[in-house]
Amino acid sequence: MHLIEPLVLAEICGLRLAGLGGIIGHRAALEQLPETLVFCGHSHWELPYTTLSNGTQIMNADGKAFILLPA
Repeated sequence: MHLIEPLVLAEICGLRLAGLGGIIGHRAALEQLPETLVFCGHSHWELPYTTLSNGTQIMNADGKAFILLPA
C-alpha cells in the first residue's frame, strides 16, 4: 500500500495556466516533491481540487470542510 503524506498550506500555489489563483513559487516547489496530498485555502477556485503533473493532488478548502475517512 502506497501512503501519501499530506501537507497543509495556508495559501496554495498559483496555477495561472489553469486559471486558478495562488502563490506561483509554491507550485514549483510542490512539483519537485513526490506525489503529495495538499490542503490549502485563501484562493477561490470554481472546482475545489486539481492535480499537478507529478500526481500531487490539491484540495482547496476556501470556506469548505473536508471529511476524510479511511478506505
